[in-house]
Amino acid sequence: MKLHGRTRLGVAAGLAILPARAKPRAYRWVLGYDIDPTARIGVSVIDADDVQIGPHVTVGHGNLVVHGGRLSIGEHSRIGWLNVIRGGDEVQFGRYVDVLR
Repeated sequence: MKLHGRTRLGVAAGLAILPARAKPRAYRWVLGYDIDPTARIGVSVIDADDVQIGPHVTVGHGNLVVHGGRLSIGEHSRIGWLNVIRGGDEVQFGRYVDVLR
């Protein structure tokens, strides 16, 4: 069963406060996201239809990803703090990309 809309957003917000090491597993189990176990995600809300996060990716605190179709972040990429990524059918960050605030 896939969650949609505000329900998925609420669940994603609840998962955002988990410890960084627990998040990849929790996101995979609860929302079906494909997140590599070596990825580190800060207190950030990730709400998209399809999420793929590669190995050694770092997502900082305070980021908001909403209303997206597909989110793909390549290996060794970094998303800094306090970024808003919203809308679109597909948002793709390649390998070794830095998005900083």
